Amino acid sequence: MAIFFIQESKEKNKFKLKINNMFNRIEYNENFINLPINEESKLRNKKIKRIIKKLKDNNIRTVLLSKHLNGIQELKNQIYSNNINILEGRYLFKLLITESIEYICKQSNKKIEDLEISFLTNDANNLNKQIILEISQKVKRLNIITNHIEEFQDIENYLYNDMGIMIKLSNNKKTDLIKTNIIINMDFMEDIINQYNFPKQGIIININGGIKIKSKKFNGININKYTVKMPDKYRIEGFYNECVYESYIWGKEYDLARKQILDDKIRIKNLIGEKGIINSWEFDKL
Repeated sequence: MAIFFIQESKEKNKFKLKINNMFNRIEYNENFINLPINEESKLRNKKIKRIIKKLKDNNIRTVLLSKHLNGIQELKNQIYSNNINILEGRYLFKLLITESIEYICKQSNKKIEDLEISFLTNDANNLNKQIILEISQKVKRLNIITNHIEEFQDIENYLYNDMGIMIKLSNNKKTDLIKTNIIINMDFMEDIINQYNFPKQGIIININGGIKIKSKKFNGININKYTVKMPDKYRIEGFYNECVYESYIWGKEYDLARKQILDDKIRIKNLIGEKGIINSWEFDKL
């Protein structure tokens, strides 16, 4: 599946840029698409619709936006509403759950084998199950909090019968998360996750981001974003590292994607909460 990198124009000649903008001339260079705007241009709704039409006419289904274009929410909304996928680093974040937990352990001087981890998920897809299998072998205790208990019973049975690992399947909003060290929110929406009681000083990792915890009793860490350390050969100027690297593993099977991540020594650089980068002392106090 071809992935196209969409960015603002690099044209320095203002007159030529104005002409390109007027006639909606989109430049194609292999997998790079230059829009007829720059960082100072106003991208109006009419212009956005014309851009989207050209993308659809060229059968472009998966894109990666530059840092500047990522900040234009109306453009992103229009792209999504036309069934064009945007790589925003969320798939990579899911594949880096192990590295995220290890990063937290290092910052808080804890061992992963001493932790209780809870996954919040209603999606029993193969990828989620493979991730749960991997984490279950590293931690002290693992819980799956879900509305679809029956869909996860196969993994519960496999872990117990074949590996001697006992996990908990449940969905008790009042008690299930109280003793959890780290909560991995795979796909619960904000209105759903806020129905649960959280450990006062727990850590929540929201894989899909954009989640606010409304409980006044919660005094822990709510993680919505991340940054990575990665080899320079993958970097593309003007694009977020996380999104760029995700394009290299997009569509690969879990084992192959994880192998590449390990071979490339991809590591978490920072975990980011609602107020910005989370410092080591914030983890340490928990």
